[in-house]
Amino acid sequence: MAETLIAWNDLLKKFPPAIQDDSIEKDWLDAVRALPHKLVVLDDDPTGVQTVHSIPVYTTWNKDSLRHVLTDESKVVYILTNSRSLSPIETARLHRRLGEDLARLATQRNIPYLLISRSDSTLRGHYPLETDVLAKTIKPEGLPDAEIIIPFFEEGGRITLEDTHYVLEGKFLVPAGQSEFARDAVFGYESSNLKEWIEEKTKGRVQRDTVKSISIDMIRSARAIARIEEVLKSAVNGQKIIINAVDYNDCKTFVVALCRAITSGKRFIFRSAASFVRIIGGILPRPYLRASDLFHHLEKRNRGLIIAGSHVGKTTKQLVQLMELEDMECIEWDVSRSLDKALWQRDID
Repeated sequence: MAETLIAWNDLLKKFPPAIQDDSIEKDWLDAVRALPHKLVVLDDDPTGVQTVHSIPVYTTWNKDSLRHVLTDESKVVYILTNSRSLSPIETARLHRRLGEDLARLATQRNIPYLLISRSDSTLRGHYPLETDVLAKTIKPEGLPDAEIIIPFFEEGGRITLEDTHYVLEGKFLVPAGQSEFARDAVFGYESSNLKEWIEEKTKGRVQRDTVKSISIDMIRSARAIARIEEVLKSAVNGQKIIINAVDYNDCKTFVVALCRAITSGKRFIFRSAASFVRIIGGILPRPYLRASDLFHHLEKRNRGLIIAGSHVGKTTKQLVQLMELEDMECIEWDVSRSLDKALWQRDID
């Protein structure tokens, strides 16, 4: 299928202008700082921390480390599950154990917490498996009131408009279902409209007409926060709610209403990309790290190791650019060799 290219500026003209009022910054920070909940992010891939900084990331865990997760002074804590590399059975087992252990420990210590299932902004991953499993551990006697779905990722040019998710390519938007990411061998899909995508991924268990959404028109309206809060408070029995967003101020407006709904007693679970975590966590942006920030204590002659795997054309293009740098020695390894013990041992040696 040929990609549909939509000019970014032409599409945005259909909607109210972006929020410019600086007051949203104060409202956002006040709201998230008043929220007493620990934010536990279960990240299915190591790239999820790219929008945050100065927070702990757990690459392995047990019950002792989970106690530290819940009591750490940081409001946001990441647990790297790496579940995108696991089978559905392994993923379900991992999330069930993690969710149940976290719920038990949080109850013992009376610590309120929110679970965020952080996954790919181009919709690849074990969905709805992961949130289905986690929902049963958060509230065993019933589902959370709603599952919030927000794949918005400003830094990567992934936005949602009219419930359709787009991938920015240059100055043009491509519906996600027509992008190269949708042709993923394991996590492929056809739908770009997120209501249809949910129906597709749940194999019809959740019908598209039962899915609610928070539109850009609502987010940028005069009574945005009150209107969004009303939608969130009306949700029950695991209602799925799509959040449209084009920029960070859209996300901040939504989060103000979200915090108010949570404070009122509503229970939510989240399936998100990386940008939402920074906003719900109240994490302010910082400039990109420079080489001197990373290696200020090392001499220039020191060497480093970069390991890269490529699944899509964009990653391959980035890798080709990297390989053209001076003083770069490249080794290409065929992962299928790991299936042969003799070849595997030879490569290690």
